Parts: sequence; structure tokens; C-alpha cells
Amino acid sequence: MLALGQGCPDSGGNGGTGGANGGGLPPENARVATQSQCAQNVITCTVTFPKARIQIIAGPGQVVTPTAKGFTVQGSNGNGSETVNLLGSTSTAGQGATQIFYSWSQGASDSNPLTLNPGTQFSTQPNPSVLMKKGLHYVRLTVTNDIFRDEITAPTGEVILRNVFQSDFVEVEIDVQD
Repeated sequence: MLALGQGCPDSGGNGGTGGANGGGLPPENARVATQSQCAQNVITCTVTFPKARIQIIAGPGQVVTPTAKGFTVQGSNGNGSETVNLLGSTSTAGQGATQIFYSWSQGASDSNPLTLNPGTQFSTQPNPSVLMKKGLHYVRLTVTNDIFRDEITAPTGEVILRNVFQSDFVEVEIDVQD
């Protein structure tokens, strides 16, 4: 099964990690997933900006269900964690871009629309498989293209960022049940 979310493993060797303790990414406290700067209309994003998309592919013995906030991954092995197959390769680079770069993270605590710090990065692969412990996870995919901008401004004309590559992200809630 394929499920989708979009914004403006330790096992399998597919680019993911099991977290600092090797036992999987730990769950987080419930919160609201952060929206990208484009989604919040803090900056004016054009067709040259990349577009982040998250999909999840169910693994053996799993059922993946889209929810209003993200996804539920229901496993059946009873070991307290599940390998979650994240798919970011359907993200788009943006018009005029020739490259797209991926950064997957969890644990963002910054809701300031001018900074939006992503939390701890766990993969730079487009489609990592990541071991996640039972509970809620807030996973962010940030995609960046190769279009360099001297300035990025708010709709009000205020300069928000200088000398950066264009990027977008989507953050979703993943409820891992086992």
C-alpha cells in the first residue's frame, strides 16, 4: 500500500538509521506538525521552488493508512517497533532546477516560521527505511534544489533569508502501532 503526504532502516541498508541508541527512532509527545514557510505564506514560493512529498510503502505484515495528520503504520510482529519505508523520490525539484537533495529529520521543536529548524537528521537518501519505535513520530522531509537565491522575501517585502538554495519541506505525523 502506498500513502501520500505533501507540503508548498537501520535495517535494510537503505540510508536510514535506527536512532542514537540503535533501537529505532524514539516516539515523541503529541504536537501539531509544522508547515513549511511556503505553506504558511511567510515567503512567496514560485514554480522554481522544489515541492516536498512524503509517501509510505507498507512492508511485510504492515498496513499503512493515511490520516488527517499523516499516517498510521500498523505492524503485526509485536516487538515494539516497525521498519517504516519512507518514499520522498516523488518530490519535484522545481522548474529550472537540475538537482534535488533530501534531508529526513525528526524531533523539530521550532515553530518559528522564520527559522523552522528541522530537528535531528536521520537520512539524506530519497527513500530510506527507518526503524521506529511504537508511538507518535513527526517526520520532516526537506528538499532543496540547485537554484541559488540572493534573497528570499516575505509577501510584505521583508527579506527573510539571504544567500540560500531554494527549499521546501513537509512534516507529517506517523503513528506507529505494533
